[in-house]
Amino acid sequence: MTAYYESFHELVVVTLHADGARSRTALHDALQNLRFEPFDYFYGFPRDDPVKAWQAEQLLHVEACIEGAINKDDEAEEIMAGTARPWTDLRVEYLLASLPITCIDPACDIIEAVAEALDLSIRHQGADISLEVLRARMTDFAREVSETHFDPGSHELCWLIESTYPAHPT
Repeated sequence: MTAYYESFHELVVVTLHADGARSRTALHDALQNLRFEPFDYFYGFPRDDPVKAWQAEQLLHVEACIEGAINKDDEAEEIMAGTARPWTDLRVEYLLASLPITCIDPACDIIEAVAEALDLSIRHQGADISLEVLRARMTDFAREVSETHFDPGSHELCWLIESTYPAHPT
């Protein structure tokens, strides 16, 4: 049974898979060349459109993984010096519920650019897929959310999702 909050498609996760272990330094350089910004252990792609206060500020988040495990331990200095652990997959996150539907096409274009720049395959839900199939799935998810709740990126949907989170004691 699907949990109620999963019907929001709050997060779409795409894996970009390499055939073998790769250098974090080369990844860092490639992502920065594509306009990604480095944060602690992940990279974010900034939005070009106006961002409302309740929406995600980043279009995509990318985390380097080694055999499926996210590597949160490497420091920026290690990455730049080439001493960081290698990676085999990139976990790409798109916050579907927190972004307007108009962000899907640019996000897919960026996913394609990363995959091409680093010669990676695109995977969703454990299977290799084409970019066209990914774009269609994300659009279908967004339409489903619009039909069953509110439009992705809307204040109403963000409020609804927030109301499903457990309350924190003060």
